[in-house]
Amino acid sequence: MRMRKLFLTAICILCSHWLWSGEIWVSPKGNDFNDGTRQSPKATLTAALRQAREWRRTGDDRMQGGITVYMEGGTYALYEPVFIRPEDSGTPDSPTVICAVDGAHPVISGGVAVTGWKRGCNHPAVPEKLRQKIWSVEAPLI
Repeated sequence: MRMRKLFLTAICILCSHWLWSGEIWVSPKGNDFNDGTRQSPKATLTAALRQAREWRRTGDDRMQGGITVYMEGGTYALYEPVFIRPEDSGTPDSPTVICAVDGAHPVISGGVAVTGWKRGCNHPAVPEKLRQKIWSVEAPLI
């Protein structure tokens, strides 16, 4: 009987890490104004890191066993750099982990689609004989 109680106590202590760890969910279909739950995910990794920093700053209970940022599959277009600061790693007792949802393949991309290419260029610096050999496009604004 005593061995069984000891075993159950050990299991509870080992599992407490998962019971107390905070989760922040990120999805390409999310919104950075959402609360970061699985049902209401953030849209960017930057917003998730900002929320994790806030939990740590305020001593929120959700950061006690660590913070896990789950990224769902899809492409995350970057409109600003993602800064991961030293304090974002957390502590040995409360690490911050960024990972993909099982089976998902998130892509963080700073690329921008450039469409609308047209043959010809009217720029005065381009010699007349080359103007029809050049393809041009207006650079997209972000």
